[in-house]
Amino acid sequence: MQSLLTVISKCLPAPILWIVASALLLSGCAGPSLDDYADRTPELVPEAYFTGELSARGVVRNFSGEVIRTFDADITATWDDDGVGTLGEVVLVIR
Repeated sequence: MQSLLTVISKCLPAPILWIVASALLLSGCAGPSLDDYADRTPELVPEAYFTGELSARGVVRNFSGEVIRTFDADITATWDDDGVGTLGEVVLVIR
């Protein structure tokens, strides 16, 4: 029994087959847009969320997804009169 790819490649010329394959691959990159979340609550207001003393934990992964480092940080967030925010980071532990 022939594979599906063999049957398709016999029916379609190579350029069309490449166009179809490319379209299928690129359609996998499509995702939700910001407009999909426009009516959701609560509304994110960065000036309200990123203000004062904050703490963060994170991971750094390599290309294969393996965790290669973790970290903890203390952050001081401030905003100036022009609406420009600054995050002052102090990394506590890098493992």
